[in-house]
Amino acid sequence: LFLRQLQALALIRSGAPRKAQELLSGLLQEGHRDQRTLAPLARSHKDLAERTTDPLLRRTHLELACGLFTEAYRLNRGMWSGINAATIALLLGRQDEAEALALEGESRGRDMQEALTADGKDPFWVAPILGQAALIRGEREEALELYGLAVQLGRDRPADLAEIRHNALEQVTKVNLGSG
Repeated sequence: LFLRQLQALALIRSGAPRKAQELLSGLLQEGHRDQRTLAPLARSHKDLAERTTDPLLRRTHLELACGLFTEAYRLNRGMWSGINAATIALLLGRQDEAEALALEGESRGRDMQEALTADGKDPFWVAPILGQAALIRGEREEALELYGLAVQLGRDRPADLAEIRHNALEQVTKVNLGSG
């Protein structure tokens, strides 16, 4: 199971979201409704939404992605799924839903950041999650500080930083352009 989930993630990261969807849909049919299945499936829909020029198809993919990320978050309480659900809700023009998910994730993120730091563990992913939450709430200065921390913590993680940059730019563009 883990290897198939990892394969799907690799397919997504290499630009093959449709192939990943085939694999992940099979896992869902087998009854695997967990974070490692739902979140990558959601990500594949988000990627397909970004690629299409058809507004209706884009919205359909975003709706599916938002629903899957939200389900993954509600079932597993994964912060990354929660902040992605919030980001996509924002892209869909659902500001209240986006802010509620962002605030919920932010609270959990701050607790996790303290625990990881106290245990001497890597808090890298917490900073960009908190940064995304700050952007969703319209707190740009706070977001800049948190993204700066992510860059500092992730200086040896260029692929992760590229993904964080992509998500942040998508949100900034959404906020600057208005509705989705």
